[in-house]
Amino acid sequence: MTTAIKLNNISKSFGATKALDALSLTVEKGAIFGLLGPNGAGKTTTMRICSTLLTPDGGTVSLLGGKDGRAARREIALMPQGKALDAMLNVRDNLRYYCKLVRVPSKEVKASIEKLANTFGITDFIKKNPFAISGGQFRRAQLARTFLGKPRYILLDEPTLGIDIQGKLIIWRSIRDYAKTTGCTILLASNDMTEIEKTCDKVGFINHGRLLYTGTTNNLSADNVIHLDCKLAGHFDTSSYSCPEGVSVVTKGKDEIALTFSEYNSSIFSFLDNISNKPGVVSLKEHRISLTDLFDKYGGEVS
Repeated sequence: MTTAIKLNNISKSFGATKALDALSLTVEKGAIFGLLGPNGAGKTTTMRICSTLLTPDGGTVSLLGGKDGRAARREIALMPQGKALDAMLNVRDNLRYYCKLVRVPSKEVKASIEKLANTFGITDFIKKNPFAISGGQFRRAQLARTFLGKPRYILLDEPTLGIDIQGKLIIWRSIRDYAKTTGCTILLASNDMTEIEKTCDKVGFINHGRLLYTGTTNNLSADNVIHLDCKLAGHFDTSSYSCPEGVSVVTKGKDEIALTFSEYNSSIFSFLDNISNKPGVVSLKEHRISLTDLFDKYGGEVS
């Protein structure tokens, strides 16, 4: 598969503060890749480097199959965290002006604006000044502007910041629909785990300037470990029989244990049958690693 974004051992410091520390990242063409991490993790710095607005101190950057910065920039659209609409123009005129910047053919401007206005639900306030509407409405107008010109490579930095849940649902659906119909590549930075789950195909967890985990949002187990939560009616003595090789038993509480192993096989199935038939076992339930687990695991200090 073609690579749209490739960062190799990127480093970036601002004075004594190291924002990125040997960060490597690959995003395939057509993917929606979520960059998840706490505030100050290095997400925005990564986005600015991917947009060519910032030059790394070390490492290499390859965009859109190796195009140089100037050539790649023509196909990049960035939605920053901050407000980036002109206060001297209403929302519609902001979009019209941006169409000129990204060279939308004049005969396509009206239809392009109407389509994105409907997509992001901004029609009701499109004639208003952007600084006379709510923060959530402003973000939706800014998103509509970002998608003008059919960019191949879209960078969204906290796209639903300050937006209510109804607005978020509209935006998440719109992002996925746009990517599906155009085949564009989207890199989305967020600390909202629901946003990543609802929009992204793959996720990378970043903290302290390092990429600590990458995987699909459907299978978040970094080590491909299966977890089974076993609810008990009372005390359960696992020492009375031996566990198959590769199975670990962890006590989670007085009435719950967790079983972990890498894959199902015949010995595992026999072991689980044995457990499920034991007196006192209430239930066995598979537990898949969630983004919350990921945040708990990687969101603290990095040694």
